Amino acid sequence: MKEIIGKSDAIKGIKTKIRKIAKNDDNVVITGQRGVGKSVVAGNIHYTSIYSDKPLIKLNLISSDEETINQTIRTIIAKERFINPFFSTGGGVKLPKGSTFVFESLESANFITQKFIYDLVRYKKKYKYIFLITDENNSTIDNVRFFEPLAGVLKECEAIHIPPLSERTEDIPHLVNHFIDEASREIGVDNPVIDSNALDVLCRYNWKGNIGQLKTVVQRSVLLSEGNETIYLPEELLDEQTELSRMIKSIEEGISTHIDTSLELIEKKLLLRVLEKFDNHQAMTARFLKISEETLRYRMKKYGIPTAQNK
Repeated sequence: MKEIIGKSDAIKGIKTKIRKIAKNDDNVVITGQRGVGKSVVAGNIHYTSIYSDKPLIKLNLISSDEETINQTIRTIIAKERFINPFFSTGGGVKLPKGSTFVFESLESANFITQKFIYDLVRYKKKYKYIFLITDENNSTIDNVRFFEPLAGVLKECEAIHIPPLSERTEDIPHLVNHFIDEASREIGVDNPVIDSNALDVLCRYNWKGNIGQLKTVVQRSVLLSEGNETIYLPEELLDEQTELSRMIKSIEEGISTHIDTSLELIEKKLLLRVLEKFDNHQAMTARFLKISEETLRYRMKKYGIPTAQNK
């Protein structure tokens, strides 16, 4: 079972609700943006429940074709067995009372599939159902169109909403340290240290992919930092102000730093900022920086900045 990381009021509330739900047979709806951890919460509900020793069946409605999902559900209704459509399992898995079904990306299912899901819930009440709904607008299930009888079922479920990272930035440091530890163990290196400037960058960044995107960036940073004591963030997350602050702090603390790398990053970010200001017009950019156009093009080429013709 994957741990739910965070100490924000939102995460504390979710953990409290999981403990409550784990003690009963109520079905559950979990909503939230992409990457907030809906599947992790669903797993915690199952593995802390009174039915934790029963099968947990996950059906991803966005990655499986319609006919495969529909046939799988028909088989469950008729035979109370789950036959994995992607792996040969003979007669399949027998599904006793308390088996848990997780329907991922329910909002992506068409009305025919939704009807099959409704039939399963209606005829097989001895199972527990957890519905995961991705809503990028961070709203409620009332704003998503569902097969009407299934919509009625959803409204009767226990509801858990997971807010995006932008609404619980206090959880980011805990998540970062967890992912650093996890990635370091996987690749067999000592945990690199993340300094306060780098952590501040991660906390201020707009994580549109939420925890999933943050995890990917931290894993990449650990790989980039292999053999070093300090973690290096991917360049696209950094700006010249952050890098300059990091350099000054390193000097004050007596920590050696790669000055050429830092100065190049600062120069590149400044060039990009001025080019953006003048809509990539090179002549205006060169005049603003008080350098020749030839020097500007040389530096753009040096840093891999496209040297397209002036607009």
